[in-house]
Amino acid sequence: MIELTTIKYFEYTPNYRDQVIKLLVEQGMTEEKFTWRYERAPYSNKSLLFLATFKDRVIGFRGLVQQKFKSESQTINVFSPCDAFVDKGFRRIGLMTHLNMFMIDKIKDEFGSESIILNLSSNEYSTPGYLKQGWVSMDAMKQYLHKVSLAGAFNQFLYNVGFIKKRSEKRFNMQKENEFLEIRQPSRLIYKDLVNFNFNLNETRITNNRDEAFYNWRYSFEKEKYLFVLKFENSQIKSYVILQKASSFKYFIAEYASQSHIDMQQMLNFASCKYGIPYMTLFSLTLNDSELQKFKNVGFMPESWFLQKLFKKQRLPALVRLVEHKAEEKLYFANSKDIRNYQSWNIQFSDVH
Repeated sequence: MIELTTIKYFEYTPNYRDQVIKLLVEQGMTEEKFTWRYERAPYSNKSLLFLATFKDRVIGFRGLVQQKFKSESQTINVFSPCDAFVDKGFRRIGLMTHLNMFMIDKIKDEFGSESIILNLSSNEYSTPGYLKQGWVSMDAMKQYLHKVSLAGAFNQFLYNVGFIKKRSEKRFNMQKENEFLEIRQPSRLIYKDLVNFNFNLNETRITNNRDEAFYNWRYSFEKEKYLFVLKFENSQIKSYVILQKASSFKYFIAEYASQSHIDMQQMLNFASCKYGIPYMTLFSLTLNDSELQKFKNVGFMPESWFLQKLFKKQRLPALVRLVEHKAEEKLYFANSKDIRNYQSWNIQFSDVH
């Protein structure tokens, strides 16, 4: 019988780095990803990891990614739980519950009582536990839209058999003299342009601030997987979409801002043909009706209920939690926006960790 008082809970220090990395590697993470996610994170001067040890051996940890969201003029610290582990010899004794409560108290003490915990990657095993610990369900499921491009599939086939070579030019001039499309790789120059573009958007929902610190960090790991597809008008960005490679045939839409479905269609068709992309996926948790229609107009379709059942894909709601353990109803509102309502948010795939 394990004496619970012999288990210690504390914030991560580099003294335990080797132990933590070893455990994460066993779960499929690389040391490079650990360095990027925790040691190079932009908004805190320390790694947001919380440990449980028994006789100085790490038996559990809980990781967070901090992001800066905004609601009109208000900046909100949003923390997304990501990596978690409990040694199999210490399960079913409430260790993860203790770690979560310890984590929440530390976040409140350091970052303030208005901080929000936003779970975008919880699964069927962790969700029931979170709900018992004070998390509440957002009123929408973590769903995806899918698009198949026959032109992209055909071009990929031609590329693969060597019938045609991928063209090096990444620019396409539109019929209008002052408009063109361009595909770029991640760079500080394009980050600055996107920061300025997003700053001038009239976004009223709670959304990621997407400042230079965010871009310099978010797209610095495995940079070769990202394509920045841009539409320019008078040499200024008019719309953009960032594609994230998942496999040789599938890309996620990491983030986007498009003024019309025509712009979106032009950018996606250009990227599909240029890179031979047959299949694209969009995280659709917080799409409003007009955005949903925009993506349907360019060929995206909701997930089939039948296929979800066939491949045993269980879609669950996103979860939110305040750092106050006994939160008053008014605390669930940020600038009059209910954080439990999906329509209060603009969450994109680049926000998911």
